[in-house]
Amino acid sequence: MMRKIALFAACLLFLMDVGAQKRPVTVSPEHLQAIKVTTMARVQYDSADFSASNQFQRPDTLWRFFECQNDTGVVGYVLEPKNPSYAVFWGGVGKEDSDFKAGVAEVQRAEALLARTLDLLADTAQNIQRALTAPRFYQYVRQYLFFINHEGDTCVHVNFIMQYGRTIFPDRRYLEQCDGDDTYWKADLNLTKARLTDYYVNGPTIYFVNGRSKVPQGLYRNTFFNEHYYLTEKEISFEQLPSALQAVAMQFDTSKIETFRRFSPYYWKYRQNRDGSITNIRKKQKPGSFYRVYTDFLCYGFDAKGRLRYVGHWDEWEGRLTSEALNHFSGIDKMLAAVNQDMTERGRNFPKYGFVNWIERVEEYYVLSVYYFGPVRADHLRLYYTFDKSGSLIGIGGLDY
Repeated sequence: MMRKIALFAACLLFLMDVGAQKRPVTVSPEHLQAIKVTTMARVQYDSADFSASNQFQRPDTLWRFFECQNDTGVVGYVLEPKNPSYAVFWGGVGKEDSDFKAGVAEVQRAEALLARTLDLLADTAQNIQRALTAPRFYQYVRQYLFFINHEGDTCVHVNFIMQYGRTIFPDRRYLEQCDGDDTYWKADLNLTKARLTDYYVNGPTIYFVNGRSKVPQGLYRNTFFNEHYYLTEKEISFEQLPSALQAVAMQFDTSKIETFRRFSPYYWKYRQNRDGSITNIRKKQKPGSFYRVYTDFLCYGFDAKGRLRYVGHWDEWEGRLTSEALNHFSGIDKMLAAVNQDMTERGRNFPKYGFVNWIERVEEYYVLSVYYFGPVRADHLRLYYTFDKSGSLIGIGGLDY
């Protein structure tokens, strides 16, 4: 009898969990509040706490660390470089002679600006990354790096870390993390101009919640892909190419071929619902081995049968594909027209400031990597457009920068 009761309870909990997953998560109607900072004090270290086997327990001697607290505990840490020129490296655009020392007032200004600008994003978005919304926004430990830019503006780079009870020592070094999903993210603020100039939430998994906007934005999108690799690309010789691909490679200007490489990609498939929320299906699609031919500045991808699957610039972030390169794929004009329409709806001038980095065919779909690099840094976009075999836009992924 007890086993039957336990089984019934387990089934009930499972059904409740499934129901909870199906219900869309929406940004709280309550607006973000700025985190209060009341005290700031230099961090003092006890060498007895340092482990000889863990270098990350030892503080980075290039920085001074100041702990920021309020009545609930530690909010974060201000990192002040001992050498003012070090701010150039971390701030990216800091002046070499800027010896800026932040206090409680500057940290509070940064938190107030963060809350105000991120809440505005939630007001105007159909969906927004959950890291930028309550309650998750309040749960991050911060690292603040203040500097003066070349225009004389007071700026701050904020690094957000979700500790989850782990000891990762944000009071001893700047924590740079690749991937990790939205456990980590960063923001850049110009306090003088009161602007959020940049932000980036870690991947590869994208977690969205519904924004407060009810205004339809752009085309209905229902599918997009996120690409990962099992292994890094392996360089091979011409003789190691499949015979069908050898015949294709012979058509290239051999003086421009720099290398041949083989790799095995797979893809996560996502679906976007009509209410704007994202369902992470995590459907793995493993098309098998692919081959790439690298020329002087372009990369061509083929399957084992010699069919073209990819054209991209060597610089996959800022390299521009020419019209000649894009025209290797039929229907590209229709795809670019859809991209331009979407960018126009977002208030971006794509013909002037936008370009395609690469185009790839995944099964019967086409994926375009598009970058918008306008004069206003906060307006930059990196988006991935998915089209069906007829060239109709069916999906989009990526982040506002």
